[in-house]
Amino acid sequence: MILFLFLQLLPIREVRKIDSEGNPLYSGKTVEVTGIITVGYEFGSKGPLFMEDTSAGIALYGSSLQGKDIKIGDSVMAKGVVEAYKGLIEIQDPEVTVISRGHEVKPETVTISEMGKIEEDVEINEGRFVIMNNVKIEGSGTFESKEYIIQDATGSGYLWIYWTQEDIIGKPIPQGNISIKGVIGQYDSDSPYLDHYQLIPRMWEDLDTTGGGIPEEVIPIGRLYEDSSYLGKTVKVTGVITVATGVFSKDWLDVYVQDTSGGINLFSFDLLYTLEEGDSIIAKGVVGEYNGKLEIKDPEIEIVGKGSPLPEPLSLTSKELNQERYEGMLIKIEGVRVEEEVLEGGRTYEFTDSYGKGRIWIDPDTDIPGISLPSDTFSIIGIKSQYDTLPPYTEGYQIVPRKRKDFLFVSVEPEIISIGEIQSPGEDGYSSKYKGKSVKVKGYITAPKYVFSADYVKMFIQDSTGGVCLYKIISVEGDSTYLDSLFYEIECRGVVDEYKGVTEITNCAVKITGNKKEIVPETLGFNLSLNEKLESKLLTIYGVNPVAEPDVDVQGYNLFFKNGTPVITVRVDSTTKIKLDSIPKENPFIITGIVSQYDTESPYNTGYQLLLRFEEDMKMIEKEPSKDVRIEKIAPNPFAPDLGERLEISINAPYEYKESLYIYNLRGEKIRVLLENSGGGSHTLFWDGKDERERKVNIGIYIILFRAVSPSGKKIDIKKPVVVGTPLK
Repeated sequence: MILFLFLQLLPIREVRKIDSEGNPLYSGKTVEVTGIITVGYEFGSKGPLFMEDTSAGIALYGSSLQGKDIKIGDSVMAKGVVEAYKGLIEIQDPEVTVISRGHEVKPETVTISEMGKIEEDVEINEGRFVIMNNVKIEGSGTFESKEYIIQDATGSGYLWIYWTQEDIIGKPIPQGNISIKGVIGQYDSDSPYLDHYQLIPRMWEDLDTTGGGIPEEVIPIGRLYEDSSYLGKTVKVTGVITVATGVFSKDWLDVYVQDTSGGINLFSFDLLYTLEEGDSIIAKGVVGEYNGKLEIKDPEIEIVGKGSPLPEPLSLTSKELNQERYEGMLIKIEGVRVEEEVLEGGRTYEFTDSYGKGRIWIDPDTDIPGISLPSDTFSIIGIKSQYDTLPPYTEGYQIVPRKRKDFLFVSVEPEIISIGEIQSPGEDGYSSKYKGKSVKVKGYITAPKYVFSADYVKMFIQDSTGGVCLYKIISVEGDSTYLDSLFYEIECRGVVDEYKGVTEITNCAVKITGNKKEIVPETLGFNLSLNEKLESKLLTIYGVNPVAEPDVDVQGYNLFFKNGTPVITVRVDSTTKIKLDSIPKENPFIITGIVSQYDTESPYNTGYQLLLRFEEDMKMIEKEPSKDVRIEKIAPNPFAPDLGERLEISINAPYEYKESLYIYNLRGEKIRVLLENSGGGSHTLFWDGKDERERKVNIGIYIILFRAVSPSGKKIDIKKPVVVGTPLK
């Protein structure tokens, strides 16, 4: 097992540094920090606890904290491994030593917009004990264990209540503006983890409660945009539903209603009405704003009619989209062009038309993710919305399509071609001749998406002609289980690209076909190297020995094995979570993996490596050297290479002997060298039924010659017959 130990005392701010993907620079490393406890066991027996020094704050989490006597105000020393969970940087399973008790804990005053503030690659407020003033909590009734929206003059954010906080759960939600103390946490599933910060009060006393009321008024929707005094007031509107329940969210209410004067979002985490396009409704709720988008929150809704015609989409240009007018309305933009060929969910895309540029937001809950776009222009229908995190909220306008039918074009699908064809080089002799082109392939999964995926989903598939890497995968809901499993067949459409010598299909729209077939790894013969023809294929190497110490870098480590004369690089990426015990050089290994490449310079014909997928991809052959010379195993005999069978040959001799293993035909011709002048001991070798030129041999009888040479030069030869067969038809 490879361990990284950093046992120096560090400022918490140093431990909190992140890279461009939002991951802690100290991820996986052991650190030691000191500070004052700001949260004890209020959030659970395993934590998270929180501590801070003068530079920053951080969470502590793990079973090592259970049963300890740690309280708010304790001065402590904590040592553990740095990890991040949903963006929250933690010291996991720490050893905590209490130095002294009774220290005063003072909160830092911050606003909601400062929750995610970054200075010099550090989220400076995450993990800190803070106070926020003039904050309004959205909602009514009593507190539950869940997330609430909070607002102040600088914007909106989140308040989280843990299930363990029994002194808060069941208490009335304060109405009006209050002050709240708590620590800043985070729950963000997507890199670079710079969103969805949460204020977490520790106890009921952290909420300085005051009351307040809101007036009620009934008005046309358009007037809400014209008069900002309606913010925070209860209003009643009528109109036709243009976005139904379940389109933009399956878990809460997120629909749109439109009358003759305008349109607006109806939103609630707590209330979920079943509304369909064309429903005529009356809605009553509080006018609010979320990142510049006007909405009616927690509305009471009455359906007064069904099947009303939807308003005709209003034709706009990119120039008109980038203005406040028409927000919340159903619109249409013509002559749109998008550079990306396949759209992912949860992303914003830039489009151009004859008037300039605009933005399209693809909601992940729609059926749109994975849609393929044409290279020419098209029209798009959707809701005009806004996402602007900073006042005065005059930017971030976007069109949000509701479904695939909102894209008005006819997409011509390419024909399916073989993966071997994709790997065919172009005029330069090394890059795929399909580079930059849209292609469609089918293949069986040889490396599931969870194995090598970090910022973007990455996996490998293979058909009968070759293998290929898929990068930035877009799949429909429900396919994830299959994409995380071996040997399911998938159909993929994307654009061919090259990265460090590896041919990839990028921005892949994939779907499961329902077929499944095990892919048998190819065998790399003795004394052969990895090469371009093997790229992205599943491969097994037999009886190789370690020859050097691991080469460690920030993204994993390389291992080196000798396959006769050539040295094979075996790559272990940190994304695989593989932890290997110490590797004895005396024992041979059987290694399976994906052939890849990392070559930074053309013509990209070096840097080949075998990617481990799982810990079981690397198996040690554990045998002691014998005192005499012998062949211990030849199986299966006969064997059928056409069925994917390989002949396993186990030989053994004293350590001081030199060993060789040859295959001869009945004419006495040497057709294959499996081992030559290797060190003594136990060796397990495999013959794939091919000769030295990688040609399949004819069926028939062949002779195995095992030769061992003693230190004095004495030769000992052992010969055994073996039969190469073929399946009966």
